[in-house]
Amino acid sequence: MLGDANSKVEVVTHTTLPPFPGILLATAGLGFFIAGVLHPSGHKGQDFKMVIVSMLSDKMWPVAHWCALVSAFILAWSLFLLFDLTKKPAAHAIRLGVISTVFMAMEFSVELAARTEVGRVATDGTSPLLSLIDVMQAAGWPFFALAFILLAVNTRWTPGWVRIVGVIGAGALGIGGLVVQGLHVVALGPVFIVGNALAFWMIWAGIHIALNGSKKFG
Repeated sequence: MLGDANSKVEVVTHTTLPPFPGILLATAGLGFFIAGVLHPSGHKGQDFKMVIVSMLSDKMWPVAHWCALVSAFILAWSLFLLFDLTKKPAAHAIRLGVISTVFMAMEFSVELAARTEVGRVATDGTSPLLSLIDVMQAAGWPFFALAFILLAVNTRWTPGWVRIVGVIGAGALGIGGLVVQGLHVVALGPVFIVGNALAFWMIWAGIHIALNGSKKFG
C-alpha cells in the first residue's frame, strides 16, 4: 500500500506563458523599431507646416507607416493572447494596451492616407486629415504610453533596468504625441526617437516569454 484511502496528494502547478505570444511581442517590438528608424524627420529650423510637408513628401513615409501598422496589429494580437494568462493589475494594463494599440493602428492608417494631402498642406498649411492626425496622436500616444508604463511596471518579463528603459520610452511617446503633435512644439520632435526605447522593452520581454515563459503573476 502506497497510502491509505484517506490520504491526499496535493499537486502544485504553475501556469506558464506559451512561447507564441512572446514571439509576436518581440516581432512587434522589432517592427516598431524599424518603423521609427525609417520614419522621415524634418530639418532644423523648419516650422510645423514645413516639417509635415517634408515628411509627407519623403518616399519612406508610406514604408514606415505600413511597418508601424502591421506591427500594431501583431502587438495587439500578442497582448490579446496574453490577457487570459495574467492576473491583476497586469491584466488591466494589457486591456488598455490592446485598446490603445488598435486605436494607434487606425491613426497609422490615417497617416498613410494623409500622403495624398501633401499639396493641400503645402498651400493651406493644414488639411482635414492632418487635423485628425493631430487629435488622434494627442489623445492616442498618451493613452498608449500609460498602458505600457503600467505593463512594464507590473510584469517581471525583463530585468529592472529594462523596465525603466521601457517606461522612459513609453513616456517619451506620450509626451511626443501630446506636445509635439498636439501643440505643434517642433523643437521637441526628437523625443519620438527616445520612444524607440519601448521597442527595446517589447523585444526583450517577448524573447523572455518565448524562451522561458513566466509564472503567472499578480
